[in-house]
Amino acid sequence: MASAVIMEDVTGASVQDLVAANPSDLVAQLQAAARRWPIWPFALGLLLILGLTLGTWGLLLVLAGIPSIIWLAMRDQAARSVVVMYDVNDEAAMRFDRIAQTIGGLQQVGGLWFITASGAVRTTYQHKVNAGASTLHSRQSASASMNGPRNLVTNVAIPTLVSGHRAVHFFPDRVLIKEGKNFADIPYQQLELSAESVRFIENGVVPRDGHVVDATWRFVNVKGGPDRRFKDNRQLPILLYGRLTLYTRHGLHMIWDASQAQLVNATAQALMNAASAPAPIIRP
Repeated sequence: MASAVIMEDVTGASVQDLVAANPSDLVAQLQAAARRWPIWPFALGLLLILGLTLGTWGLLLVLAGIPSIIWLAMRDQAARSVVVMYDVNDEAAMRFDRIAQTIGGLQQVGGLWFITASGAVRTTYQHKVNAGASTLHSRQSASASMNGPRNLVTNVAIPTLVSGHRAVHFFPDRVLIKEGKNFADIPYQQLELSAESVRFIENGVVPRDGHVVDATWRFVNVKGGPDRRFKDNRQLPILLYGRLTLYTRHGLHMIWDASQAQLVNATAQALMNAASAPAPIIRP
């Protein structure tokens, strides 16, 4: 009798697949900028090596070469940056402000996660040894910020959800997906989403603002009580989390859980408003 629950990846299509579905100049520029190697670290290393090998003359060489290194660093920064300036007015500005406010609120939650895989609990034994859960989830810690991609220079704060090498950035006119050094973007009008409250058996640290709604046991019997065959059978809290799922018909699929279901609902509503509105006219 197998005890392992089969977990399936739920992170959706790769960024490369999304790019093929929605090619854009902004993505091409960001990916080119992200792949440029900075020159100044190599120049600084060569300067220091010469400085160490030439004695007194080397010290003078280092002092004389520092301004050139600073110039190279500034040149590298400019070459590895993409400048995008926005002038958003009226209702489009109000919709984007609402997205910024709700994502900004997620910065304060006690728990935020990105779901990477899930699996259905199918057998009675799996149910017993997994605290009575019907579905298991693999997740990574996540965070919210108001920072866009490192290579982007812009005049507006960019609401962002990030976990590991993945991030989703919400621009005034589009959603930008980042995976490592690769980017893809989609207009809000192609974005679909859902928000729901989910009961989650918390086996880790309970978030400071988590809402405990019930409890279970690490190992349960068929009636839901503790299975007394296990010595270290501790009680686990069941919390109510908010779950935001972002997806498109081209394969985007990202699931985010947060300890505050109300904030997730507010974020979903702000994104729905942007997705249902006409594409804004952006003046560069």
